[in-house]
Amino acid sequence: MPNLHAVAATTVAVPNLTETVIATMTAFDERYSQGGPDFGQGGQSTVGAQGVFLGGSINVTPSSAGLITIRVRQQSVTGPLVGVAQVVSVTAVQTALDIGELDPTLIQLPAIYVVTMSVATGTAVVNRVVFTAEGATAFE
Repeated sequence: MPNLHAVAATTVAVPNLTETVIATMTAFDERYSQGGPDFGQGGQSTVGAQGVFLGGSINVTPSSAGLITIRVRQQSVTGPLVGVAQVVSVTAVQTALDIGELDPTLIQLPAIYVVTMSVATGTAVVNRVVFTAEGATAFE
């Protein structure tokens, strides 16, 4: 079974019209898991054949109704986009959002991923974000 990597953050302020990192996945390398410094359990890589699945949940309170855009990126706020930007219409109440993307590229290991948020109207406060990553396979 692949390793599950996770990170959480709380109380992140997101200013108007600024793509802001709300969570950063600590660098990980599935080649360095469960069985030694270079290989997975039994000597094989534990990188999923389909890439890395990235998921999570975000609890956010926007200051006004409008659009929030969530992105998963490789490396940093300016890094390549993983999947598509998710645009969500919200009201000015605490809201729970889910994210899920598959990165089939695995161009660079160790991998670093970030979740970003931008707010089209007003500002927002991310009350809690939990972000996970694991190797993705069709069957195990």
